[in-house]
Amino acid sequence: MDKLALFNNLKTYDFEEEDICKIIKILKDRKIIISDIRPKTKESILIDDILETFWNYEESPYVKSMVAETGKIISMFYCKTCKSRVRLYWLPALKGKYIGEITKDDLKAVLADKRIQTLVPKTINGIIDSITIPLKCAFNEGYTENICYEGLRRKTSKSQERHILTMDEAENLFHDDYWDNDAARVANM
Repeated sequence: MDKLALFNNLKTYDFEEEDICKIIKILKDRKIIISDIRPKTKESILIDDILETFWNYEESPYVKSMVAETGKIISMFYCKTCKSRVRLYWLPALKGKYIGEITKDDLKAVLADKRIQTLVPKTINGIIDSITIPLKCAFNEGYTENICYEGLRRKTSKSQERHILTMDEAENLFHDDYWDNDAARVANM
């Protein structure tokens, strides 16, 4: 079959779902395409919709499954923090994308933002978790074939060294101008 006939057949032939799957498998096997997103499939759900539900404490299947499967209770505060991080960092870059089309490069581009790079390591790791946990669950549930959540470099958090206050530091800390509430100052002294 020549290429022109192939292209014309692709344009006009009425394919059944099984035929489409075979064509896509061949293209994937030959490494011509990496992923496919067909309408009305799990992969064609917008990431915005998935993330809004995922970190909604009352509706989240993740929160419910963690309690049922492991007995681990996820706090409402943790969900609100993750939801806030998703809205602030991830949705501006990923909004309107289908779950099946998100790549590791999309995630790395967000993490390369200067606003994120200036944050403390624990916060950066929390931002990473707020997207990798939902993407891992989406992969496990068959919503995507992309394993885009692996390999994101987490930051090592090194605590500041603690020491006993010097007399000058203690004097500055308990100076009257530093405290709004005198009772709190006296209690801390």
